[in-house]
Amino acid sequence: MAEQVASNTVKLEEHDQRFNQIDERLDGIDSRLDKVDSRLDVIDGDLKIIKTDLGIIKQDLKRKVDYDEFMALVQRVVVLETRIAKS
Repeated sequence: MAEQVASNTVKLEEHDQRFNQIDERLDGIDSRLDKVDSRLDVIDGDLKIIKTDLGIIKQDLKRKVDYDEFMALVQRVVVLETRIAKS
């Protein structure tokens, strides 16, 4: 009986050491996850800024005139200036 208890005690100590190693590894993983989480927070903030900037750029581009439309307007102004000059 004493031999069985001694054998079980040795096995329990081995398991305890393995659990301690697992705990240490989990602590390392936990700290790495915290770093990843903080980086994701930074990326999330950057993405929000980028989305806002893209929205502003999109609105600005909608207000700008296409080059072809601008050239057509230039030609119309030239025609009107010519008519006014003749009058």
